[in-house]
Amino acid sequence: MAKIQSDKQFRLRVITPTETKIDQPVNMVIMRCLDGDMGIMHGHQPYLCVLDIGILRIQIHGRARERKLAVFGGIAEVYPDEVVIVTDEAHWPRDIDKDRA
Repeated sequence: MAKIQSDKQFRLRVITPTETKIDQPVNMVIMRCLDGDMGIMHGHQPYLCVLDIGILRIQIHGRARERKLAVFGGIAEVYPDEVVIVTDEAHWPRDIDKDRA
C-alpha cells in the first residue's frame, strides 16, 4: 500500500494528566477510534471521537520513518489545523517496560 503524503502540516498535541507527550506540527496522524482506525491530515472536517487502546502513528515531513505512541484510550478533538488528544496514559516505545507489559 502506498503512503499518502501531504506537504501541509497541522498541530498535534497529546496531553496526559502528568505531561504533554507531543506538541508539534505533523503531516498525518492515524489513530485507533472505537469504531476503527482514522487518518487525519490538514484541513480535516471538525470531528470528535473516543479513542480505543492502540498505536498512534505520526508522520512528520522530512523523516524517513513515522513515530509511534501507545495511547490507552481517551478523546480526540479534530480541527482543520489542529488535533488535540487527551488521554489518561500514553507511552513512547522506548519508555515501555517490556517485562511489566
